[in-house]
Amino acid sequence: MANVYTGAMGMISFQNKLDVIGNNIANSRSNGYKKDHETFSVFEEGLRRIISNDKTGVIGKFQEEVHTDDIQTNFDPGLLQVTESPLDVSLQNTTDENGNKSISFFEVGINGEKRLTRDGHFQLDEERNLSLMNGAFLLDVEGNRIQIPTGVEATIDKEGRVLNKESGEEIAKLQIRTVDEENTGYLKKTEGSMFKVMTVADIQDTFGSLDKVLGAFDTNQSLLKVLKNKQVLTQANNTGQINIFNPVNNVIVAPQTLEQSNVDIAYEMNELMLAQKGFQANSKAVTTFDKVNEKDANQIGA
Repeated sequence: MANVYTGAMGMISFQNKLDVIGNNIANSRSNGYKKDHETFSVFEEGLRRIISNDKTGVIGKFQEEVHTDDIQTNFDPGLLQVTESPLDVSLQNTTDENGNKSISFFEVGINGEKRLTRDGHFQLDEERNLSLMNGAFLLDVEGNRIQIPTGVEATIDKEGRVLNKESGEEIAKLQIRTVDEENTGYLKKTEGSMFKVMTVADIQDTFGSLDKVLGAFDTNQSLLKVLKNKQVLTQANNTGQINIFNPVNNVIVAPQTLEQSNVDIAYEMNELMLAQKGFQANSKAVTTFDKVNEKDANQIGA
């Protein structure tokens, strides 16, 4: 049976990969979208167990079975498209003198919660609030919606200020957040091209209690790969909050430009074909091993 389980795990892993690739392709034309990619790991040797009627039984040993370890987001910038809209704006990532990269985001509000996005295609809703097409409101440095007065044509300058285009008077200033690249593991993709900062509850639901996570961090490859920075968790253990925003934002704002998605369609289509072949190969392996096991069982019964 071990071979059947190995093939089945391969099918599940490749199905997850197909789902990720399909989502990347579907969002390839979404402004500011960041592509995802999956990482795989191999189970350490252990015992398979079955739970039935409140009783636990051992099926047998397993080892070297591949499974999807995590789905990670690639935050590399997409290409810039020049537009004529005064409300279109993009953000450029920065690198300090030590080579450390920082990723910038617009802060928006939707359904009473704050989100981060790289989508800078803003428009005015019926109440003249600056918003995205999905209904998320652009927030200012005070955390409030940005409302443009009636009769005023607004524009956004390179400092992230929303101005009256005619008089130059400042209406509001965009709330732009920057996150060090090593802390992007604490961002969770939500609606469309938006992200939320994970809470302590999110960390505990995914990995377990903070004390347990901190104790295993230095030796657990999944934690090192996904969360990367242990210091954020150490601070959260004291404050109860995940804080990854940089206190000083040296942001580069590019007016009248839009950042496209960083999805490479040619690459994704190639990965799609490889994943389909991998799924089919594992499916055939499961069918073959199932027939072999059935033959062995019949011979034993005879």
